[in-house]
Amino acid sequence: MNRTIMTSARRAAWAAAVIAFTVASLFTGLDWVSNPGGLFRDGSGTAWAIVGETFWSWWWPTFLVVTVLIVTFSFVRTLRRIPRD
Repeated sequence: MNRTIMTSARRAAWAAAVIAFTVASLFTGLDWVSNPGGLFRDGSGTAWAIVGETFWSWWWPTFLVVTVLIVTFSFVRTLRRIPRD
């Protein structure tokens, strides 16, 4: 069972990383396009530091929440499969 939990956690981390990357890229891209107050780009080009900050501010919370959700649902599913005496 310990191996099953580790495999589930590893898969959860990969899935959460992909989901977080997708969400962070989407919302960072939308912010860059809408460019509120000229924060992301102006006549001199793109402010990559702001773009990076925005990406990471979306990535970390999404990664953590999705990881916890996937691990929790996976653990509950694994517990349901264990035969009860």
